[in-house]
Amino acid sequence: MSVTVASLRARVRSNLHEMDARKPIGVIYLDQQIRNAYLSMMAKLPAPYSYTASAGTIAVGALSFTLPTTSSAEYAGDFRIQLTSDSQFLMKLSQEEIQRLRNGGSSSGRPRFFAPYEASDQSVICWVYPSPTSTETYNLFRTLVAADFSSTDISATTLAIGRNAQIALVNKISAAIARTPWFLRGLDPDIRSAVRETAAGWDAEGDRLIYLETDRLHGIESVGRTQRFQA
Repeated sequence: MSVTVASLRARVRSNLHEMDARKPIGVIYLDQQIRNAYLSMMAKLPAPYSYTASAGTIAVGALSFTLPTTSSAEYAGDFRIQLTSDSQFLMKLSQEEIQRLRNGGSSSGRPRFFAPYEASDQSVICWVYPSPTSTETYNLFRTLVAADFSSTDISATTLAIGRNAQIALVNKISAAIARTPWFLRGLDPDIRSAVRETAAGWDAEGDRLIYLETDRLHGIESVGRTQRFQA
């Protein structure tokens, strides 16, 4: 599922129009509210996986390698590295465990373990053991933090989010704007109270839908998977 920013904008305006048709909502202001609410919501949801075949290489004799990066991609923390030479996944260890394996020296062979850390420039560097005796190409499964969307053509920007997440986003944005002093200014006390109650309902429903979307995303990975027990 996906939705355009223009569609979200229209749905939020429809909600707020019912509260007070006299309050015009500026496009720039509304787009900033959508952007902030989207990034906030995506930080609460399980990060989606991305798969890249032959994403990079580990050089001969290398003690470490850097995962591929782009200007907009930020790793969410979970990634899996699969060697193309034998289809085996590297096992993730800590730096201390890698150093213990090296034991003050270095060993060469087909890599089996890696220990990642993020540098100050957000590049992800992986210590590797053993050091490869030949150049190793790897496939990469990774989770990415949601990227901010373009400021050049926001209306045409498409957000890849599910139905629950779309409605949650509309509700959360509508609630946030309806609670602002600017929006409440000039309303009769009874209407102001009704607007606050409606905003509280939108907010609560948004939280419920985010929970359901989180459950759906976790279910994709876990439902139907065989649970293994070791005696």
